[in-house]
Amino acid sequence: MSSKNDSLIDEDIDYQTVSTGHSISIERPERLHEWLKAEDIEYIRHKFFSHPLQKLNVKELREVLDNLSIQFTDIEYNRLYLKINQNRDFLCDWNEFISYLIFGFQEDDPSTQKEALILPISTAPVVKKSEHRSPICSISLLRAQVDEVDEEDISKQLNGALEDSPEACGMWITASREGQIRFWSNTLEPLRTGVSTSIHLKMATWILQVQALSDVSIVCTSSTERELRFHETVASTFTLRIVIRSLPFAVCSMSYSFHPKGKTNSKLVLGDYGGNVRILEFTPFLRGPFQSKPGAALVELFWTDVLKGKLPLMSVREYPNIHSELIQHVYYSIRMNSLFVAAEYRNAKKYRARCPGLIIASGEDKTYFRIPMGVSCFSVSEKNNIVVTGGPDTFVRVWDVYISSKPSGILTGHNGGVVYIFVQAEEKKIYSVDYHKIIKIWHMTEYTLLQTFGDLVRILSSETDLCYMYHPLSRDLLVGGRKLISIKCCARIRVDLTDGNTHAAPVSVVLYNGLFRNVVTCGFGSYIIVWGPWAGR
Repeated sequence: MSSKNDSLIDEDIDYQTVSTGHSISIERPERLHEWLKAEDIEYIRHKFFSHPLQKLNVKELREVLDNLSIQFTDIEYNRLYLKINQNRDFLCDWNEFISYLIFGFQEDDPSTQKEALILPISTAPVVKKSEHRSPICSISLLRAQVDEVDEEDISKQLNGALEDSPEACGMWITASREGQIRFWSNTLEPLRTGVSTSIHLKMATWILQVQALSDVSIVCTSSTERELRFHETVASTFTLRIVIRSLPFAVCSMSYSFHPKGKTNSKLVLGDYGGNVRILEFTPFLRGPFQSKPGAALVELFWTDVLKGKLPLMSVREYPNIHSELIQHVYYSIRMNSLFVAAEYRNAKKYRARCPGLIIASGEDKTYFRIPMGVSCFSVSEKNNIVVTGGPDTFVRVWDVYISSKPSGILTGHNGGVVYIFVQAEEKKIYSVDYHKIIKIWHMTEYTLLQTFGDLVRILSSETDLCYMYHPLSRDLLVGGRKLISIKCCARIRVDLTDGNTHAAPVSVVLYNGLFRNVVTCGFGSYIIVWGPWAGR
């Protein structure tokens, strides 16, 4: 039993530890788990259970630690004992002691460290009227000069909020079937409009896709008239410059790849309804085939003329019948020098579930990724050498681009076909959108579900045929239908307001815990941060 003197010492321990009157020197933290070995823990356990009370008071526990050559100053040991003795009876039992060690081990174990409780999509979507007469059928992004960088270098170039300089993050381009083209700022403020129509047909056009050629300031549209129309957007204009007519099939999918510094040729990839892929390749130097020439306001030619080389500075490469179904998604990776082509194969009996849903073509070599019912969409993370696919079978698959036999991971949870996918390599997150407008966010390496976002069902309750486009710089997902919806996905830290480790909004409350020597701060941004000021954490 504790003596009267021990009780007096115990009272001194309590007041001396939480007192702020003494000067604080640099002391080592009370992290017993870093210094104790397995045999030391067994020795301490024996001391606990050999005691008549199976409990140790302040002096007895200190003697045990001294025998193991673990020395503390009076202040350090007093604070340690108070942390172990949770019920404050100044008699420490084995359960309290081992619990303190377990908490220390868990704190240092990387597998038990949870991510921040901030959801990837934590802000309300921004909803705007589309101002189109019919629903939006295609969205593209006319990138600005600052946006023409690799994704891994983006964070190094951001010094402030993108909203503070909308001219630095490019423009959204939306198109509707009747040929109306609208330009929007990154904050969805309307900038200007244009019209893409056929110069020969008297009937109304039907737009299928729109694609921005950012490095040459051109917007390309494809239509059911089997035409490609290239519009110039220099100096707030929207002027038709080149028309390519009579393509073998109407183009239903487009993608554009260019080098940020113009070191390689730019490539416009075209996928059509016949399962063919064609690549228009040109040099971006002096805007290539789109450079202004006096006396030539409009260049009009047939596709056969393009194949014969009658369009200067532009060459064509064809992949005929690369798929037996219409092309759903195309992408050319300049870093990998490879073409990615996806198609759906909904007739499972015809193809016996062995559908080459995704094909990677590198030169004459082709790699087939066989996926039941094919692929509707995919996203390539060139930095991590992975490709993420989604299709009508509702599964999201993560593949190594060099291993086509088996996916690295399969993500299940969607109740409808996956229609859009994008990857945030910096945050190690995968975003997938299904036909029912449900957005799911997954961890890229652990293959776990992080969040399910269903606000689009409420906002666009009666629409299903939507189009999507992700802005990797501002991290906005733009959804187009009869409305325009912008969703912030894992928003970047405002480095002009915070260094990333503190509050981005005014601090409302500051509290200090004298026992654990922690500072707790609360801010108007609804974030609570616990600081370890003496350890610099």
